[in-house]
This record gives sequence, C-alpha cells and structure tokens, in this order.
Amino acid sequence: MEVMHRFPKPVVYISKCITFAAVRYDGGMVPSAFVDALKPFITPIIHCPEVEIGLPVPRKPIRVAADDIKMTKLRLIQPDSGADLTDKMKKWVKQTLDDMKEVDGFILKSRSPSSGAYDVRIYPSKGGKSTALTNRGAGFFGGEVIRRFIDKPIEDDDRLNDEKIADSFLKGIFTNAAFRKVKNAKALVKFQEINELLFMSFNRKYMRILGDIAANVLKRPFDEVKKEYTANMALLFSKPYRVSSVINIFRHALGYFPGNLSMKDKKCFFDVLNKYRSGGINISVPTSLMKSYVLRFDEKYLKEQTFFLPYPGSIMPNHVKNSK
Repeated sequence: MEVMHRFPKPVVYISKCITFAAVRYDGGMVPSAFVDALKPFITPIIHCPEVEIGLPVPRKPIRVAADDIKMTKLRLIQPDSGADLTDKMKKWVKQTLDDMKEVDGFILKSRSPSSGAYDVRIYPSKGGKSTALTNRGAGFFGGEVIRRFIDKPIEDDDRLNDEKIADSFLKGIFTNAAFRKVKNAKALVKFQEINELLFMSFNRKYMRILGDIAANVLKRPFDEVKKEYTANMALLFSKPYRVSSVINIFRHALGYFPGNLSMKDKKCFFDVLNKYRSGGINISVPTSLMKSYVLRFDEKYLKEQTFFLPYPGSIMPNHVKNSK
C-alpha cells in the first residue's frame, strides 16, 4: 500500500534548536529522533525567536515574568542584565506569524520562555529580577501560536516522546496537508470518504458532523463550507485518540472479511489487539496485520482508507514509548 502512495508534504514550524542548529542559550542543540525521522517528509519552517531579536549564542537566560498577582501582565526579561525584551519579542512574533500563510502544524521547544506552548515557568518580577516560581503557562511565541493557530496540531518536543501523542500529531499534520489540496465539492466528498475510519478513531461525533458538512457541500458557497469543515476537523484532532476507539475500528474492519479468514487468523488478530490494548505493542503492529488482509483479499473500501496508512510508516522512530 505504501509503495504506491504519494503523501503530501506538510509545512511544519519547528523550533530551530531542535536538531537544526546549536542556538540554545547554552550554545547547545536539542536532539530528537522524531524530528530527524520527520525531516525528509516535510517542508520545515525554522526559527529561534531569541536569536531573531538579536540575542547572541550563548547568552544569559531569559525569563517570563508577571507584574500582577493574576499572572496576566507578562514581560520577557533577562534577569542578569535586567533587560526588558518584551516589546522587541512581541514585534517579531507578530510580524513572523502575520507572514506565515501556510502551515500544517508546530513542534515547539518545551519550557522555552519564547517558544514553549504549555509548561513554561512564569516568575513574579520586581525591578527586573525574577524570584521564586509561582506559575506555568506559555512562552511569548508559543502562546501566540496557540491563539492564532488553534486549528493546527501544536506539540512540544518532550510530549512527542509519547507514541500515541506522536502518532496523533503525524495524523493531524498529514491530514491537514492533504486537505489543503481540496479545492472543490467533489474533492471534499472524496476526502471525507477516504478519511472516514481515521476520523471515527478520533471522535465519532465530529466524524458525523464532517460527513454532514461534506454531504451538503452543494447547497452553500464552497469557501464557506471549507471554513466550517476546517473548524470541525480541528476539533476532531484536538485530543489524541483513545486506544479503545482504535480497537473498535480494527474490529469494524475485520467485518469486511466474512468467510475469508480462518479461525486461526482471527485468533491471531485478536491476540494482537489484546497486546496493543495492554501497551505491549504499538499501533503499527495491528495496522500492518490488517493491511495484509486488505491486500490479500483486495478489499476496495479499506484499501482507500487513510486510517491504515495516514503517513509514511518510516517516520515513527523506535525511541517513542508505548502508551495506553
């Protein structure tokens, strides 16, 4: 199946320090087996916000600091020098994101005061100096990415060490890249058809909503329909899939082979599903087994389903941890 399939190239923003250049504050570079495996299949956009605003490599650390008790009035400061970099960073972030017209997802440096999206330390400030840790939030660039690109997969490098999160992220960015090529009603209907099982594995409710939108595509202007479809697809991909939902998809797919599989084949398949359920193997194992059935019996509907081949299989590195 994969040999004949041509995947679109997702456009992915990646923090520059993650395998691309030694631009961290300490002069280092962050290794990532996931990003290394992903590089050949994407068009990357790379920046280091701190270097972009003129800070050297190496440099004294910077911090996100709050001037109010509610931790909402945030500044970006360099404690050693007392320099306030807030306005300079905000200007660069706005210009960079204003110019980012096409992007399918983001991989941001975890805990970075500029790029971090979810787990950045926020300190109270006094006279430009930071004191004890009091809260966590987003960095200046990462926070604005979340506000502007809520419809895109956004992850940090640490979270992508989890197999299920990494798999969900890949499915999101490759689906987004394919969706960018949908230009008319007929293409939207086909897109919905081939992604039916993939969408079902994430969220049945939104799979049905997307199906209704695609079915009524001729009743409204296409641009309006595509905008609504985009918003609901983002909600569908907003959380990683549940293992139980994926197992239900495999069970559903097995029903396409009545009388074709022996009892021994079926027992083997259910044994594999049980191992996947318990976290003993990752999703690639039952997927590969099901793909072998699809090819052996030339099952037309399943052969088209992106659920069984949502992205190039060689991307997922061996270092990721299985997750339940």
